[in-house]
This record gives sequence, C-alpha cells and structure tokens, in this order.
Amino acid sequence: MGITITSHTKAIKIYKGVKKARLDFMKKVTNLGLLDDLEKSIKQTFQENKPDRRAMEILKLLLEDKELNKEALSMDKAFLDVMDRVVNIIAVSNKTTLESRLPIYLSSTTGQLSRDPAEKFNFIIKPGNKNFKILETLNNEYKQTEEIKKHIKALNNPATRKMINTLNAKIKTKLKLNPVLIESKTGNGYRINNKYELIID
Repeated sequence: MGITITSHTKAIKIYKGVKKARLDFMKKVTNLGLLDDLEKSIKQTFQENKPDRRAMEILKLLLEDKELNKEALSMDKAFLDVMDRVVNIIAVSNKTTLESRLPIYLSSTTGQLSRDPAEKFNFIIKPGNKNFKILETLNNEYKQTEEIKKHIKALNNPATRKMINTLNAKIKTKLKLNPVLIESKTGNGYRINNKYELIID
C-alpha cells in the first residue's frame, strides 16, 4: 500500500504530539527537581567507587560503546546531558587532584596497609576489626562521627574519636605520612586527606 499525503500528515502530527508529550514530561521532571536527584545519585556512585584515571578511561569507552548502550541511546537528552556533566566533572577532578595524590593501599584479604615502597612502609590491620572498618567507611568526603560509630559498632562517639586518633597516629608513624591520613574538621567529621588516595582491594 502506497504512502498517501493523508498518511504522511497523520504520521507527522503523531510524531509531533509524542515529541511534545516527552518534552512536557521532562519539563515537569526538571521543575520537580528530579534531575537534580538524578545528578546527586550519579555523583554518589562515583564517590562510593572512587574511580582512578584508568577506571575513568574504561568508563568512557563503555559509555561510548553503541552496542552496550542501545537503551541509553534512546533516552532523553536531559538524562544524557546530566551523565555527561557528571563524567566531565569527575574527569576534571581526577586530572587535577588524583595525579598528585599519594596512593595508600589496604588489602582486604591480608589487612596490609602500605605505601610505596611497600616492603619498607607497611603494617597489618586485621580485616574485620574496628580499625579496618574505620578505613572502609572513610573516603574523601567528610563523615560524621555518629555515622562512623554505627558502621564500626563502637560504644559511643568519644570512643570512636579515640580509636580514630589512635589509628591515625599509628599510620603516621608506620607509613611515615605527613600530613596524617585521616583528616578531621569540627562540625564536619572525618575523611581521608585529599593528599592521599586510599585504595582497598
């Protein structure tokens, strides 16, 4: 059956209607702040996994792979723009900070905490104990003492602070670190100092 002018007109009208419906929907989503929630969720994923430069290179290849992203290619542009923006933010951040960070390695199997050269600067933290869990909990974003206390199942906040300070002093001595690995800020809590990259494997 041939394509008539009427068929063509109807198809165009339907296409425009569907396009308008999608645009209206995305405007509502934007107005409700849901795209901000999406961006926060994506950023949180990056923060939790702490990608290094190699991970970012692999991620870029995965995102650009058309075969792997058949569904993503049909997503609304607003979503893809958010994803691109977050990836670019993280990539720039990696370029300016991770290159100058000193890697600190923590083995989840042996409990060895070390920096290069590992044979000279290392000591063992038993996997699963409170000191190990402290390091597992921390990243480069501040964590409140209360949150750390719950994760390591400490008695109270003062006990948590004492454990963190004791661990921090020991790490500084054993790994010869200056400044200390765990940074604290009144009102904000604790985090891994931005001069270091804690890598847990």
